[in-house]
Amino acid sequence: MIICSKCGKENQDRYKFCLGCGAQLSSPEPEPPAPEPIPPRSTSGRPSLTPPAGMAQVAKDDLPVTQPEQAAGGSKPGLEPCKSCGSPNPVEFVFCGNCGARLKEVGVRTLGMADDRAGAQPKESIVGKLALIRPDGSEGGTHPLTAPETVIGRGSGPLFDSDSYLSPRHARFSFTEGQLLLEDAGSLNGVFVRITQEELLGHGDIFRIGQELLRFDVILEPQSLDDGTEIMGSPNPGYWGRISIVVGPGVDGSAFPLMGDEIVLGRERGDILFSDDGYVSGTHAKIAIHDDGYHLSDLGSSNGTFVKLSDPRVLPSGSFVLMGQQLFRADYRYR
Repeated sequence: MIICSKCGKENQDRYKFCLGCGAQLSSPEPEPPAPEPIPPRSTSGRPSLTPPAGMAQVAKDDLPVTQPEQAAGGSKPGLEPCKSCGSPNPVEFVFCGNCGARLKEVGVRTLGMADDRAGAQPKESIVGKLALIRPDGSEGGTHPLTAPETVIGRGSGPLFDSDSYLSPRHARFSFTEGQLLLEDAGSLNGVFVRITQEELLGHGDIFRIGQELLRFDVILEPQSLDDGTEIMGSPNPGYWGRISIVVGPGVDGSAFPLMGDEIVLGRERGDILFSDDGYVSGTHAKIAIHDDGYHLSDLGSSNGTFVKLSDPRVLPSGSFVLMGQQLFRADYRYR
């Protein structure tokens, strides 16, 4: 057996790539060959067909299925041929043991394996991609988006495995009526979408500028109790809202009251400043009060303003999504 130095999985000696992680396997150091024994002679004078001592017979089931055997009888039950080299592999393997090619995408659902092998259902089709956006704006790799849905999280693929802020099931991308629908799949840290127009804010909504995680709360006039007792508090000069820095679950930092028609947030200019955050633009975003409620808008910042999803949202192609500590662009074709 060969033990993979990367993930520790045991592999048969004839495998060139690990069945667990796809890494190339290094063959064990061969032992010095023993002197080849002379095969015993049979009484007829011809060499005996008995194998020499120490040489194990190879069971037919351990041999790879040849192309003629595949053509004659197909794949064995529980095996699927590699699309790259044709070697059979158990259906649960992710990588081919012979050539290392990926047999199936991790994190992408496959519709009913048994039914698909019987020809009853087609496999899911790739209709889009998630592109990782590096800090310099360049593209750093892609992950396929398939119909009807793709669930993304830590462990779904190379782009997500190193981000400890991602939950194992973080976000769900689904296609319906030719559109891409994004929703939080129960993550701990949430899914954020970059806004492209004014966004209506509700009480408790969370948004992000630069590295600042902020929550918006509505301030209402205190209501008297049913028995007529009034609630005591500091005089309110006209505050209608509050912005709080979210430090952690249930933990707030500084809070800033909001008053007037609008409040501007930025690094250098505005009503609320985040001077130490280099990812916040000079004037980054604003919150304004209108007749129909409270609105958040971006002021042409370099890094954008992101709102945390509380409900499923339809994404146009080219939308930017923040998950964990990484930024992605969702591209897909309309159908």
